[in-house]
Amino acid sequence: MKEQELELSKLSPEAQYLERKNIQLRGEIQCLNDRIAGLVKENERLRLQLKIQKTIEWTIDRIKGMWNRLRSQSITK
Repeated sequence: MKEQELELSKLSPEAQYLERKNIQLRGEIQCLNDRIAGLVKENERLRLQLKIQKTIEWTIDRIKGMWNRLRSQSITK
């Protein structure tokens, strides 16, 4: 860090300001990238959860349909 400060002190005040701003913006970009990565991970988790939920609902509907057919067959006999 001291080396970076030493290099900055060799620059003009405007260049120092711009370099510090550049460092700040790189930090903000990294923070946003981390946030995006978290959102992508959460999105994948939610997609998987939805797929599992749809599969369970489909399976339950199939079982209900089979149960209703079996029940109606036993009633008509």
